[in-house]
Amino acid sequence: LGVLNPSSDYLYTWVNDDNSTSTGSIWEVSPDETTEYTVTATLAHCSAFSSVIVEVDQLLIIPNAFTPNGDGINDTWNIEGLETYPDAHVQIFNRWGARVYNNYGLYRVWDGISKGGLELSQATYYYIIELNDDNKTVYRGDISILK
Repeated sequence: LGVLNPSSDYLYTWVNDDNSTSTGSIWEVSPDETTEYTVTATLAHCSAFSSVIVEVDQLLIIPNAFTPNGDGINDTWNIEGLETYPDAHVQIFNRWGARVYNNYGLYRVWDGISKGGLELSQATYYYIIELNDDNKTVYRGDISILK
């Protein structure tokens, strides 16, 4: 973040959401989450301020397979980062297009059980993940159940 056309006569003070501060016309940052930064320029007894919000999108890690065999290792399809999208819609379909899993809102990891409570067979299934974020982000792909 930086000040356009900074003047060396001003004192620049940056503050972020957790009250960390920096002085100077530039503050290099790499936030892990969306953060608001405010810069105050002071000269003698006058000051002005402005703020900017740096939005950070959480990366999703979407596995392409899992093994729901009860051994405690990789038994569920866990999409890392999806918990930061509370309005997400996750749907999974079989090869004939029938929806076998439907989750809207807070994501619950999928254990390979169909919406009717049946254990699904080893196969490749297809997912659609709608984040319902400001960008209307949609992910599509396949997920394999291995046994």
